[in-house]
Amino acid sequence: MTGAQRTARLLQRLVRFMAATNYQIEKAEAVYLLAALKGEAPAFDLPADVANSLLMELLKLAKSLADNSREWLEMAAVIHGDIHPYQAEKLNAPTLEGALSHLAMLPAVDCKKACPTCAFRNGSPANQVEATADDILMCLDTGEDFMCHWNNDVPSATKRVCAGFAALRESKMNESNAD
Repeated sequence: MTGAQRTARLLQRLVRFMAATNYQIEKAEAVYLLAALKGEAPAFDLPADVANSLLMELLKLAKSLADNSREWLEMAAVIHGDIHPYQAEKLNAPTLEGALSHLAMLPAVDCKKACPTCAFRNGSPANQVEATADDILMCLDTGEDFMCHWNNDVPSATKRVCAGFAALRESKMNESNAD
C-alpha cells in the first residue's frame, strides 16, 4: 500500500468516525433514556417536540454505537485475526440499518421452529445484518434456498433450509395461490 493509499484510508476512517459521533444528548436526556432502557422510565411526559428531537439524537447515538462496534470488529480482525484491512471491511456485522432493513423489507414470520440465531428472529445477529436481508430477498426472487445459520461453523453439522425462510416461502406461496 502506497503512502497516498494509506492517507486516503485514514481520511475515510476519520470521516466515518466524525459522522458517527455527531449527536447531542444532554445529561438530563441521557438519564431519562437510560431509565427507559432499564424499564424504569421516569413518571413524566416529554412534550412532542422534545420527544421527537430526543428520538432523532437517540437514533444518531445508536448508529454511532453500531459504527464504532464495526470499527472495533475490523481492527480486531486485522490485528488479532491476521486479516488484510480490505478483507476486514467485508465482514458482516449487525447495524441499525440492517435491523431496520429486516423490519421494513421482510414480513413477520412465526418462528416457533426457528433456531436461536435465525435471521427471522428479531434481535438475532443475522437479523440485524443488511446483507442477510438482501440475501433473503435474492433467494425469494431466484427460488434458491436460504440456509440456516445455526452451527454454520461446525463442519459436521447438517445443512438445512432456514425454518424462518421456509415459513416465509410458504406464506408467499399461499398469498399467490389466494390471488
